[in-house]
Amino acid sequence: MERGEYVQYILKHTQPGDYVLIWGNASVYNFLTERKPPARFVYTYPFGVPNYVSQEIVDELLLAIAQKKPMIIDATARDKTIPGINAGLWKDLPITQDLIRFIETHYTHVDTVGSERFRIWLYQGD
Repeated sequence: MERGEYVQYILKHTQPGDYVLIWGNASVYNFLTERKPPARFVYTYPFGVPNYVSQEIVDELLLAIAQKKPMIIDATARDKTIPGINAGLWKDLPITQDLIRFIETHYTHVDTVGSERFRIWLYQGD
């Protein structure tokens, strides 16, 4: 899938004013689609680095996700610098456990798109 096809997917499945969280390093799609991330973080690499993020920062992202219920695009399938949302590697990063647990509990993987295998997660409620 070319960049334009990812843009079209996001535009087709969101509305202006919706939020999109890109998990990984593909935040260019926030800008190309004019869909803001739910928090001030434009990429999530720091959340996968042990001893880098504070509990305060993790809680900030968790609160933003809980309040704004963004589409989450896990763009990590071919990017080995940060684990995917349901990669099972988060047990080694205790500070992020509540964040990952919230996503796994309240979101459902609904689609996998493109050659980069972006996994789409949508909010399903409590």
